[in-house]
Amino acid sequence: MADTRTLVALLEQVERAQGKAVLIGDPLQLPSVAAGGLFAALAREVGAVELRENRRQVDANERELLASLRQGDPGPYLAQAAVAGRLVVAADRSEAKRALLSDWWQHGSVAPSENVMIALRRDDVLDLNLAGHRLMSDAGKLGRERLAVGEIELLPGDRIVCRENDRILGVRNGTRGTILTIDGEARSLTLRTDAGLTVEISPDYLERGRIELGYAITGHASQGVTVDRAFVLAPASGAHQEWGYVALSRARLQTRIYAVERDLDPDDHLPTLLTGDGLERVARSLAEQAAKPLARDLVREAGVELEL
Repeated sequence: MADTRTLVALLEQVERAQGKAVLIGDPLQLPSVAAGGLFAALAREVGAVELRENRRQVDANERELLASLRQGDPGPYLAQAAVAGRLVVAADRSEAKRALLSDWWQHGSVAPSENVMIALRRDDVLDLNLAGHRLMSDAGKLGRERLAVGEIELLPGDRIVCRENDRILGVRNGTRGTILTIDGEARSLTLRTDAGLTVEISPDYLERGRIELGYAITGHASQGVTVDRAFVLAPASGAHQEWGYVALSRARLQTRIYAVERDLDPDDHLPTLLTGDGLERVARSLAEQAAKPLARDLVREAGVELEL
């Protein structure tokens, strides 16, 4: 996910130190936000040691279908999900989220750390997180001590995700875990991370507003996550091949997909109904690649030779 400028600066420092850089990644997973393509070019032109076998999914057939999705062909995966009853096409986004929450609750109420909701847009993630928190609280699965952090209220037992690196505390951006205890007077909490570590989250860290509920996460935050089940809200637009592969390949046992038949594009100033049925739009979106090649490669494809 490192952009080209950052990666070049890093490699220049390694060269000055006469060191060695070992780059690890997947050019067919989520790309950098800024201009990228260098990692893919290095893997292609310099060569790379490749891990070819996916061991996350228990079902070998699903691993094969995910491999096709990774290469830009989501049709077989979505078709199999529909046949298996793992794909829900709702009338609108509100109905899709209600169906997703209902299905998640059947498993998330028992093991919230092994059942995650995934969405593209942060407003959907926020809605799902608040709903998940309410379900857990109403069912008596959370503690009584309360701690307000920004616009959210945390209780022991809540799932949270850290959004800022802090070496002293031992957390990084993306650390997920379950709250063990809350000290309301000191305004701190104890977190059991999914890596099995127990860390104390200080008042300063909390006051910086870098803690979020973690029942639902974005597709970008899910990269590297492994759970038993994933419940994915598939957007009608805005997703792409890399996002789809990451979001739909997090679960060992089962991934459920929730598409929308009729949706309003939130990026339109004057929203209009999107064209095509929900499943068709999802398939079209997941077939589009977001990663951009190096400018040098684009010039080569145009048949222009550069003198450097």
